[in-house]
Formats: sequence, structure tokens, C-alpha cells
Amino acid sequence: MTERDVNYAKVLQELHLSEESISEARALFQESRELLMALSNPAIKKKEKEAVINRIFCEEIRSFIKVLCDNRYIENIEAIFKAYDLLVLEKSDRISATLSYVTKPSEDQIKGIKQMICKKYNKVDVLLQLNEDKSLMGGFVLKVEDTEYDKSLKGKILDLQKTLLWR
Repeated sequence: MTERDVNYAKVLQELHLSEESISEARALFQESRELLMALSNPAIKKKEKEAVINRIFCEEIRSFIKVLCDNRYIENIEAIFKAYDLLVLEKSDRISATLSYVTKPSEDQIKGIKQMICKKYNKVDVLLQLNEDKSLMGGFVLKVEDTEYDKSLKGKILDLQKTLLWR
């Protein structure tokens, strides 16, 4: 995610659009890679792109998408949406984290992980995404912002390999 992505996300946030219009736009881009390819294609005329935008997007978000097309930055819409999500979380004093595991943790363990993250990052809540990953062989990997806590068996084996290679 670049600074430019974050700047566009801030603009999106300052527009005070409804969450519904943002999530509908996001879904359209996720469901149709062809749409993104067409809107980012410099061979397609501006009027044609605007006609497509006017036809499929709600009025509330059209101008924003048109600006991205005009600035030839529409191909970064997914990164902009991710940056926007982070801004929304930050504004609500929440944080996002991902927990990858082999064996799903109990509700008490999840609660403890969330409490640890809230305390460490000084947040009131955590949006915790859970992902099963059998390749870890055991344990878990927790990712919070740019920090990764690797407590997996796979991670320990890789660390041991690195240590043995340096000897």
C-alpha cells in the first residue's frame, strides 16, 4: 500500500459516503476483473468509461471512480479500499489482525488473543480474521499491522534451518 493509496483512501473517507455504496463498489470490482481491466485500459475513451460508471455504480461514488480513471489510478482500487478499511478501523479505535492456525483456538483463547492485542496496541477492539492453515504443522501465526508473531512449528523449523546454515 503506497502513500498515494492512503491519500485516495482519505479522500474517500472525507466524502462521507455510505458504507453500502462503498461495499457495493468493492463487490463489483471483486466480482468482475473485466470491469477493472476496461476502466484502466487507456485505449477505451473517457466517455465510454463514464457511461459504464454511470450505468453500474450508484451516484454517490461515481465521481470518485471517475477521478481514479482520469488519473489512471483505478487499477489500485483494491489497495485504496484496504487503506480505507484501516482508516475506518483507526477512527473507531479498533485494529485488524489475522490469526492463521492448524487447530482452531477456543473462544477463551480468541478472547485472550484479542485482549493481548488491545493492550499492546492500545485499542478498544480487534477485528480478528481466522484462517485455517494446515501447512503450519502446529501452532499459529498472528499478524497485526506490520508485525508477525510466528509461533508455528513450520516457523520453528525454518528458524532452526537458518541457525544451522549460519554455523
